[in-house]
Amino acid sequence: MRFSILFLVLIFFLSICTAEITDPSSISEIGLKIVHNGTVETPFRLEKVSIDLIMPQRDENQVVRFDGEMTRDKFGNSWIHIEERNPPRVFHYSREFLVNISERRTISIPSTYEIPDDVKIYLKPTENIQSDDLEIRELSRSIVNNSRNDFERISMLARWVHDNIRYKKSLGNESKDARWVLENKLGTCDEFSTLFIALSRSIGIPARFVAGYSYGDNGWEEHAFSEAYLGKWIPVDPTNLEIGRLDAAHIKFAVSNENLVGSRIKAYGIKDGIEWESKTDISILDYKEGKRLNYELMISSDEFVAGDSAVVILKIKPEEYAFLRVNLQPCVSDFPFIEINDTGRDVILEPGREKVIFWRLKISEDLPENMFYTCPLILNSKFLEPKEVVLNVNTQKSKTKRRDEVELKAELSDPVLGYGRNETIFLHVKRLKGSGPVKIGFVSGDYFKEFYVDAEKHVTLSFKPEQLGEQEAVIYSSTGSVLVLNYVVREVEEIYIDGIEMPSLIKRGEDAKVKLWIRNDRPSLQELKLYMSFDSYEIIRNLFVRNTSLIEIPFRINETGIRRFVFRLTGSGVDTKTIREIRVYDTPEVMVDALYLPCKKRASVTVDVSGDTARNIEINIGNETKFVPELIGTRTFHFDGVKDLGIFITYEDLSGEKYSIKKQLKMKEEDPIETLLRMIDEFIQILIDSFS
Repeated sequence: MRFSILFLVLIFFLSICTAEITDPSSISEIGLKIVHNGTVETPFRLEKVSIDLIMPQRDENQVVRFDGEMTRDKFGNSWIHIEERNPPRVFHYSREFLVNISERRTISIPSTYEIPDDVKIYLKPTENIQSDDLEIRELSRSIVNNSRNDFERISMLARWVHDNIRYKKSLGNESKDARWVLENKLGTCDEFSTLFIALSRSIGIPARFVAGYSYGDNGWEEHAFSEAYLGKWIPVDPTNLEIGRLDAAHIKFAVSNENLVGSRIKAYGIKDGIEWESKTDISILDYKEGKRLNYELMISSDEFVAGDSAVVILKIKPEEYAFLRVNLQPCVSDFPFIEINDTGRDVILEPGREKVIFWRLKISEDLPENMFYTCPLILNSKFLEPKEVVLNVNTQKSKTKRRDEVELKAELSDPVLGYGRNETIFLHVKRLKGSGPVKIGFVSGDYFKEFYVDAEKHVTLSFKPEQLGEQEAVIYSSTGSVLVLNYVVREVEEIYIDGIEMPSLIKRGEDAKVKLWIRNDRPSLQELKLYMSFDSYEIIRNLFVRNTSLIEIPFRINETGIRRFVFRLTGSGVDTKTIREIRVYDTPEVMVDALYLPCKKRASVTVDVSGDTARNIEINIGNETKFVPELIGTRTFHFDGVKDLGIFITYEDLSGEKYSIKKQLKMKEEDPIETLLRMIDEFIQILIDSFS
């Protein structure tokens, strides 16, 4: 990768003192000494120089020993801060770390989890990682079509980046953004990781940029990879196509939501002509190679003749999540010998789940006669033990001279079927020649079966396909026959939110709960994501649902008013949304100011309601009652002929809870002007009464 450079021109050097590593992917443990050396040189004296050095990070797979002081940033990264006042014109520094790294393996992934608040930043687009770009979003959805779970999705995204972006080391020191990478299909590890992160975020999977080093063809080199959050952080290196499992020859220096990470310097004073030279020395103290994954490799027959077809089968039952790219290499000959329908295969491993991979081979019909050929077929893969099977071809025999021969005929029960349903193969094995046992094999997806027949036989094979889309079923015999049937698996049933139970009214600050019933009419377990958002708050929960599942989510709201809840459910072929609203209320604060004018025998009651609406307000003075259905704000009420100075007020909040206030009317004495005005008013009233 290319570290970003901030504030000044930075010259990086990488010095390597290392034992020779022939295969970095095999390294399970490694001990390193890492030394940061640097020089700041200036023609003028500076007032101060301040340097922040990126350093190896501590986590469960990386133990770092460092005696100096460290600071932490908002992403949890540790930094070394160096500050020197009035430094010499040539200022040197050096910091040393001892680092022990173990390979990162994904043994388990939580089935149900919520995305923590500090992880949600890795869902958002940034200036260089434009996960909200329409083209990026559409591409990611097309890539993960027919996927079954999030590990499968990140594997498919990383594979697409690895296969479709051309590595170009001469690209330069500038880290390109995701749109540029997608348009130009070029990049180094920076661009590979940038595009993967954008694709991952666009389908709701948090992903972050990791800056560090890895061991490659030229020794230790700056390298960028990424991590995706599936209830915990899963390593993803799209450049080297390592997903779920990352060898120990990867040093993790920092994580970020953006693709710009690196050491930085600030200089105070006359800064013209400053040059910062930084060098990282990495020495290997010791390392250990790990055990590769074991598997079975077999071939459909011990011996073939010219023109036969063969099937090679790989079976593996892993203990971890990982992505494998396997390649079956045929022998080399001076003439056409065999054809293989694509030597490469990609395998997404899940712990405890057996995976079956197969290759169909066709032996040339035009081989020289009276020969016996031995053709080793070698399986190569980054995390697998190298193995081979031998293809033996005897041209002293021919199909017509073979002792045993069978004919295979088969039909599918369902050329198109719904996911989770059983597919059935009706196989008829017809004996053409001989009476000895003939091995019959069947493979489709992860289903594999072999058996022997010694006579004509009708066999029914029933299995449940595990993958969506176009599928292939292969039936073979040890006599060199291969039959291929094609079928399609589709999602046909629905997944939806079947019901929501939540309060329509809730008091501010009180704990509440929403219940959702998720209905899965598909016959198989489904991995889904449930989003619940209101205001600026969002809860994201990963779910596995079979039939109907009840999901309970607690919440609390501290603002009054109408609150809009949006529920969104996503998964394979699922993206549905529904909306609910609730009213959040608070206890009304009611203030009462009541005055009594003795001379008029009149009371004025001012009611001020704040905080929230008060309902069914009753104001009682003596035998008179004033009623208001609801009130927020201020209102004054008048009572005439008042004899009782006691006042009693009742009201309710929005939930119907009752409150009451008791108080006495305050006497208000008239000032001289009020007395004069009252006397004039009474005199006018007497005149009116006399004339009437």
